[in-house]
Amino acid sequence: MKTRFEEDVDALVAAHPNTRVFVLPDGRTAIELTEHPLPPGWTKATTNVLWILDPGYPTVKPDCFWIDVDARSPPGSSPVNTQIQESPPSSGQMRRWVSWHIEWKPALHDLEVWLGSINRSLREATGRVP
Repeated sequence: MKTRFEEDVDALVAAHPNTRVFVLPDGRTAIELTEHPLPPGWTKATTNVLWILDPGYPTVKPDCFWIDVDARSPPGSSPVNTQIQESPPSSGQMRRWVSWHIEWKPALHDLEVWLGSINRSLREATGRVP
């Protein structure tokens, strides 16, 4: 029988075939959606979106995410609450870290909810909400 962690990851991969899943040396799991569409107003049409899941997911909520370094919100400026950093750690790949947090309800929320919240964050950066 699959764990909730495995079920949620499998469901995300099934819904988004451009998803890459890999385990980091520290035991956490990285989820990367390649060529993820950005809302109108960004400096590029797509970006890779990455987040890291703690082994305690879903009790331990997803927290923050990373996008391509060259993804900029209008007018070509850095989105607020971001910085450039290496991610995943020790990968040698620089990405734009986005500080993003949601009220997480482990019994109700899953990775699609988290991805929806990421999309909301990307829309908010352009001033286009909801």
